Amino acid sequence: MTATLYLSSLESRTFQPVRECRYRRTLHFPTGKQCLLVDATLRSAAHDDVDQLILAARFEGATVDPIDAFPCFVFIARPLIDVTDVSQINTDDVRVVAWGELYRTAEDAEHRRLSADDTDSAR
Repeated sequence: MTATLYLSSLESRTFQPVRECRYRRTLHFPTGKQCLLVDATLRSAAHDDVDQLILAARFEGATVDPIDAFPCFVFIARPLIDVTDVSQINTDDVRVVAWGELYRTAEDAEHRRLSADDTDSAR
């Protein structure tokens, strides 16, 4: 798993600004679906404001570990429990707050590049 990914959202004003996401570990739901536990930092923040987020693939067949294609469309969730020492979480343990996309680079996230061929912003 790549140690750093970049999160933005075409769907949510709150998550539109690019966040740098540092991978902590992969968790699993009882169904076997994976999700990533990340520390997300708002790139434009003047202070060290870090959110702990859980990111899970939105589309059937897509995975977050490994990520098959970028951007990777994800559910953005906040943990409702302490996830420090858990490897499995239930849907009741998180609150989905938005939909978003994981990008390989900050530049791709800033320009909302939906494919390697995109040269213009996708808005």
